[in-house]
Amino acid sequence: MEANSTEPIKKCSRCGTVLNDKPKFCPNCGSKILWENKKTEYSMAHNVLKVFFSILPFPVIVIFLGIMFSFIYALFFDNDGIKVTEPKKERTEADIKRDSITTEIAKEARVTFQEIKSFEKEVNGLTVVSISTGNLPLDIFHTLPACNIKLVNAGNSTISWDLLLNCRAVVDDTHISSSTFCEGTPSYNDPISQGQIVNINCSPGIGSLYIPNKQWEKSKIVIEILKEGKSILKLPIKNETIDMTQFLR
Repeated sequence: MEANSTEPIKKCSRCGTVLNDKPKFCPNCGSKILWENKKTEYSMAHNVLKVFFSILPFPVIVIFLGIMFSFIYALFFDNDGIKVTEPKKERTEADIKRDSITTEIAKEARVTFQEIKSFEKEVNGLTVVSISTGNLPLDIFHTLPACNIKLVNAGNSTISWDLLLNCRAVVDDTHISSSTFCEGTPSYNDPISQGQIVNINCSPGIGSLYIPNKQWEKSKIVIEILKEGKSILKLPIKNETIDMTQFLR
């Protein structure tokens, strides 16, 4: 038998027979033959990681892997295990127009855009279409702060009015009137159909907070709308007589 010229000649260590095709046993004497396996080549990254993990104690390795897993999970998944790489919903022309109207209402009412949006969430998603503020004359010396907020059901379905709203007046952040129920609102559980207008009329302080006419010029007067005792909107009141027809439309 002749050995392959491209490989080193292997002989049986016992009888010296030349071996081909890497037999497990010598064909002459039957001795077991041990062949050297070719050394596996690894990438540099593999070798670096092997050294890195070989010099670290096991608890540190566990902590390191835990941190890496948490980072990857937070990067690609939300709390429900759903990928957060969903495409962002594009704003429609109607959304842009509605936000533009809300911005104008906020500017006129001297509140912020976000304050109105937060208020809308508190009133079952109804959309604010107008805010009027001012005072109601009581006599030639005193007036009462008042406001009217109009909302509309801009959704595609009928909803129920399940809110009990109160209001109160605050003067210079110190003098607070007793709270009274907001007027003009639907009765509890009344349906509000698509496109229906809802009024919230506030004239707090009757019997407890009459404001002298001269005080309007130097005081900061605010009406707070309350839901379950929590303030959900603070409206600065203008020093002008409010249009009473706003309460009736």
